Amino acid sequence: IVLADLRQLEVLSRKGRVALSRVMNCAKQLGMYRAIEVIPNAITRLSVRDAAEMTGESDFRIVTDSFDDAMAMVETFKREMLAAPVAKSSSA
Repeated sequence: IVLADLRQLEVLSRKGRVALSRVMNCAKQLGMYRAIEVIPNAITRLSVRDAAEMTGESDFRIVTDSFDDAMAMVETFKREMLAAPVAKSSSA
């Protein structure tokens, strides 16, 4: 679970969107479960959304404007992850 506190982030330039998209791709490749982003500014939300769309998908993102709501979501996802059955590896 990634919690991105982007409350102080300004609108991303094209280069910034590309860089953020690369970071998102790396996180997804490393097994990120969900990204919860705190972004109160609507224009900034649009630029971050554009970066997510560059990854080819954006369903891993949850965007909120409240840090408290984001923390509650983190706790919910942690409970989901702990409740999920662990896959057993087969030995050959």
